[in-house]
Parts: sequence; structure tokens; C-alpha cells
Amino acid sequence: MVADVLTQPRTESLPETWSLWRYRHVAGLLRRGGRPSDSLIDLGCGAGNVTRFLADELGISRVVGVEEDPVQIREARRLGLEVRAASLLDESLPERIAERFPERFQVALLGDVLHHLTGRTIEDSFRRVRRVLAAAAALLEKGGTLIVAEPVYRCRWLRDGTYHLKRTVSRWRRGRLELGPRWLNVGPPVVRFFDRRELLALIEGSGLRVEAVVESDHQRLAGVFARGRITLLAQPARSTSSESGRSTATATRSPERR
Repeated sequence: MVADVLTQPRTESLPETWSLWRYRHVAGLLRRGGRPSDSLIDLGCGAGNVTRFLADELGISRVVGVEEDPVQIREARRLGLEVRAASLLDESLPERIAERFPERFQVALLGDVLHHLTGRTIEDSFRRVRRVLAAAAALLEKGGTLIVAEPVYRCRWLRDGTYHLKRTVSRWRRGRLELGPRWLNVGPPVVRFFDRRELLALIEGSGLRVEAVVESDHQRLAGVFARGRITLLAQPARSTSSESGRSTATATRSPERR
């Protein structure tokens, strides 16, 4: 999902175990819920390590990744994954996938993808997110499960400030401007993070029903909760449902990562 010249080499140098701690609980969630998981499509699969991990953990035989970065595609294929080169923002994506894979999928994954779907404004970013969520729902078979995993921020000024700062710097700088260790930077890639309420509203406004919410990895800034992670399991909503827009999802909290 990222293609700037300074992020890409860092991504290529990461070990195959990178980021797996964020997804270890997902396999357990699917098992405990008794959800079918014989086929998986990972939308924005990147280098494929999470895709490969979930496929192995759940014993999934039919696994497909979708990615547009050729370097990431090469890495994912090196792990034995079948990867389709496509943009998630392609309006014909569900049809293109269906041409190659007529059977729909039991599980679709959007892992750390939605905050990268930025447009010229925040509302434009939300429209992109809703388009990709609707595409993911269209790829699921009846009773299938969409997994959405995202970092979340409680402070509005931090969410919106990060977006506007990175967009401003990216106008005059092609690559990331490092501010410290790990992923602390400004400039490209421009991202727009969500809070819990926004993410739930975007998912439920895209024809999906949230069934489970897991929050974890809380981090504090000056004694106040600043960011964490959220994993949501959702299914396409029944068209005949007369329920209100209020989510009836079960919420759990996994142990904070030290």
C-alpha cells in the first residue's frame, strides 16, 4: 500500500514475523465464533506475511492477495501466495476478482489498509474507505466475515493534525521525513487515522453489520489514552433487516502489549 522511496526499502528489510503480533488473536476470534474460514482474500496484502500466517494458522487452502505495489507483490509471491495486481480503488475490482475466482470468499481481510486511502480532503478519504468496504463485502459469500484491523486515535487534533501536516509536507518532499525511531515521520505516505466511532460508522454505512470488536495495545500520551488498535469482525447486513443503525457488536479488550 505504500510506494514512497524511503518507506519501501524499510518495508523490504522487515522480517517475515513483522506485525504478526497484531493479528495473532484474529485466528482465535474466527475459531471461537465457529465462522467458516476455508477461503481468504487479503485486500492490500503487502508483502504477504500476515496473509501467509493466517492461512497457515487456520488451515485455509484457497488464499488470494490483492496488491498494487510490484515490489510487495514479488515478496508475497515468494511466500507462495497467489496475488492479483490491482488497485483497491478500482471500481471494477469485485468484477475483476470474480472473473478469475468465480466462488466468493468466506473471509476478507483489510489489515492496516483503510488509513492509507487518503484523498484531497478528509471527506474524500471517507468516500474512498466506503468504496473499498463495499467492494470487500461484495467479495464475501453469504455468511462470510470481513476482518478490519486499524490503529485508532482518540484525540481529534492528533488525527486531523497528522493528516494535514503530512499532506502539507508531501507537497514539497517526495519521501518520508524521519522524526525518530520506527515509523515516526511526516510527509508521504499521507494517512488519515480514525477513532472508534468513525470506524464503526464507516463500516456500518457500507452495508455491513459489525459483530465483534476487540481493542488492544493502548498507548498513553501525557497520561491520556492517545492511540490503540481495533479489530472488527463484520458481515454483510441483511437487506430485510429492520434494525436501527445502532451496533449490537460484542466488545472485548485484549491485554495491552508491553
